[in-house]
Amino acid sequence: MTPSTSKGFSGQGKGNNQGKGKFFDITASEEDSRDSHQDSESEDGMGGPPVGRGPSSDHGSEKSQKPDNIGGPPVGRGPSSDHGGEESEEPAGNNLSFPVIWGDGVDIFGNSGSGLVSYSYSMADTVEPWYLSVSETDQDVVESPGPFALLDSPNLEIGTVSQSLPSPEPGQLVYQAGPQQTPGLKWQAENYYGLWDGGVDVIDVGDNLEAKAWNTRSVVRVEFQLFEALGDHVEEPDSMQGFKMVHLEEQGPEELWGAVTHPGGEPILAQMQYATVYTENARIAIQALNISRNDLVPQPNQPNLLEFNTTTGLWENNSSFNYIDETNLINAYEGGDESEASQASAELNVKGMTIFGYNFQVNKMVRDELIGDFELVDDDPNSMYYGQKYQDFRITFSISPKAYTELADHVTIKEEETTEITLLSDSEEGEDTGVNLQGGITGISGDDDLVYVDVRIYEGKGGGSRRPLDTGEIGDNAIASFADEIETDIYSGSNVMGVDSNINQQGDLALVPNTNESLENLLTVPDVAIA
Repeated sequence: MTPSTSKGFSGQGKGNNQGKGKFFDITASEEDSRDSHQDSESEDGMGGPPVGRGPSSDHGSEKSQKPDNIGGPPVGRGPSSDHGGEESEEPAGNNLSFPVIWGDGVDIFGNSGSGLVSYSYSMADTVEPWYLSVSETDQDVVESPGPFALLDSPNLEIGTVSQSLPSPEPGQLVYQAGPQQTPGLKWQAENYYGLWDGGVDVIDVGDNLEAKAWNTRSVVRVEFQLFEALGDHVEEPDSMQGFKMVHLEEQGPEELWGAVTHPGGEPILAQMQYATVYTENARIAIQALNISRNDLVPQPNQPNLLEFNTTTGLWENNSSFNYIDETNLINAYEGGDESEASQASAELNVKGMTIFGYNFQVNKMVRDELIGDFELVDDDPNSMYYGQKYQDFRITFSISPKAYTELADHVTIKEEETTEITLLSDSEEGEDTGVNLQGGITGISGDDDLVYVDVRIYEGKGGGSRRPLDTGEIGDNAIASFADEIETDIYSGSNVMGVDSNINQQGDLALVPNTNESLENLLTVPDVAIA
């Protein structure tokens, strides 16, 4: 066998991590790496500690070593033996493409450090790159270093990708793209270690939580992503270098992205003005509400009905009335301490960004009789689920008081773009039914270092009267959810995640084609965690 050679590129590191050449790639184990596009019969889900992390007792003063690889093959792409060749390949995970601040000086592997770690890119000669063909007029779009004030990686939405080297046409340029999850190909964006007491500026709540309600057959993907505007604090850099990414193929569990490089393999970098933030002291909890979430909205001159306990990470009743179950359903389901929040898991998605995630196994919790008091009835005549029984749940992401990382006083929830769609129905021409999708209601508190989403779960299949939808302005992910249910070929341009394959869809939104059928006839398939 011919020895493998490689070419590599790196920046100038600072602090105690200079020259360490540390790479971050994560491949979840087969048991824990089920994507969120699963139906209610699936028996697999994600929970527990961050991928690749041992118990907290392992994280002493001595620096732990990152294992070469963690777990099995990337989700949806199958074991290496499925991809031809006589020798099995070592599975590879996702590389870090977007800058990250390790807010408490500890990364997702439990490694500690200090200061800025430079970018690195290394590709073995055995790696077969993809190719990106673009017009010469778009050269500046591809090669511009920024600065990019984005809460997302600078994704290229131009040109044509292919696995074989194309013959350039007049006026075209051809770049390479190194695919994620490829043995022999590693890269990392700049990342910063520090006992960082800066405030998180923006939180991105998973679109599927805000877009629509769910039912007792659902597995709901829960996601929270923290962002910091760089340069706000003396100890952090003004900007950090990340990689330009391009979507290569597929959607869902087979989705694949790659880092764009020059033909010689030199990566094309972006100067990012935002970084994601990770803290090992992040917590998550799910609690059942005993009243409608609408009745918990604070009223003028009235005390809040619930009070947050920063020590336990749970909400408590602020009166003699039992408005919320003071039990963390995650730990009740997984066998942990029900009186405190769970440690939030973190991972790298297929676009190379750090994110906290959990799969809310509604179907299994109903099966295990952990939830099931669906006594409230949706009496909103404009609701998609009118007449259906439901129960509301509060999902809370918080940061422990012992963390250096905290939320800024001015922290906000990232707003998603909205898209107007039209479906023809049985309703009279011109009638606007104003259907309410009963999406999650969010709240945030910089003082308590928390963000929460009150989500609604309907009994059974959900759907209620299934009133027809004429027009409405809703988030892209709600459209994606509708599209999945009505089996229409539609494409969402918003964030969708699985575990390890970590679905992120990028591209143009294909609107639902007009149809003369009502939603009552179309919405017949069970919910899955698509959003």
